[in-house]
Amino acid sequence: MNNLLWQSVLYLIFSFINWLGFVGSISICAFFHFQLDHNLKTIEDWILDYAWQLIVICKMIGIFVISRTLPVKVSFPNPFKTMLLRNLGEINKNSIVVSLFIPLYLYNVLVEKIGLGNLPGTIEIVESFVGLFVFYITDLMAICFIQKFYPLNSKISVLSRNIIFLTIFFIFNKSFLQGENSLSLYFFLMYFILLEFLSHNKYSLLNVIVIIVLGMCVSRFIFGINPLAQDDFTLLKGLNKMTTIHQIVIPSSILLYIYLSKYSFDFNFVKRTNVSKGI
Repeated sequence: MNNLLWQSVLYLIFSFINWLGFVGSISICAFFHFQLDHNLKTIEDWILDYAWQLIVICKMIGIFVISRTLPVKVSFPNPFKTMLLRNLGEINKNSIVVSLFIPLYLYNVLVEKIGLGNLPGTIEIVESFVGLFVFYITDLMAICFIQKFYPLNSKISVLSRNIIFLTIFFIFNKSFLQGENSLSLYFFLMYFILLEFLSHNKYSLLNVIVIIVLGMCVSRFIFGINPLAQDDFTLLKGLNKMTTIHQIVIPSSILLYIYLSKYSFDFNFVKRTNVSKGI
C-alpha cells in the first residue's frame, strides 16, 4: 500500500471517528429529549446552543485516537505533545499577509456604516473562538501526524492528497455545519486553503494557527462569519450578507497568493544558485 493510500485511509478513519461521535452524541441527547416529550424545535435549539461543545469534544477524541495508533505509540512516549512541538515551526510573513487579508476584504465588502452590533458575552466569545479553532486545527494536526509516518514528497501526490482530504472533510463535516446561513462553502474552501498553506510551509502548524486565530476567529467576532448561525452576534451592525461570490473570491485569492509566493521563492532560489555558479 503506497503512502497516499495510507494517508487517505488514516484520515478517513479520523474523520469517521469525529462524525460518529457527533452523530452519536446528538442521537443520545435526542433520545432523552423525546423521553421528556420535547418537540423537534426544542431539540434543534439545544443542538445549536451546544454545537461548539459537541464539535470540540468529538474532534479532540478523534485526534487523541489517531495520535495513539500505529507507529506513534512505539516511537514517542507522549505522541500528542511530541507531534505538536515538532510541527510548530516558525511564523513567516505569508501567514501574516493572509491573516490581514481576510478581515480587510470582509470589511470592504460587508460594512456599510460603522456601528456596534449585538455584542456577545464572554462565554459566547470563548465558545465560538475555541470551537472554530479546534474545528480546523485538529484535522491539520492529524495530517501532520500522518505525514510524519507516511510522507508524500512530490507536488502531484501532495495536491492529490489535499483534494482527497477536502472531499473526505466535506462528507464527514457537513453534519457539523447545518446552520441556516449557507456559509458552508466558505468554510470548506478555507479548509483546503489551510491544507495547501500547511503543505507549502513545511507542515508548520504555527502558521496555520495564525491564520485561523487572526484571520478566521477575529472575522467571526467582528463580522459574524460563523459556520453554525450567521449574525447570532457581531461586533459591527448593518452588515451585508456574505454572498457566494465572496465565499469563493477570498479562498481563491489566498490560493493564488500561496502559489505565486511559492513560485517567486523557487524562481529566486534558482536565480541565486545560477549566479553563485557563474551561469
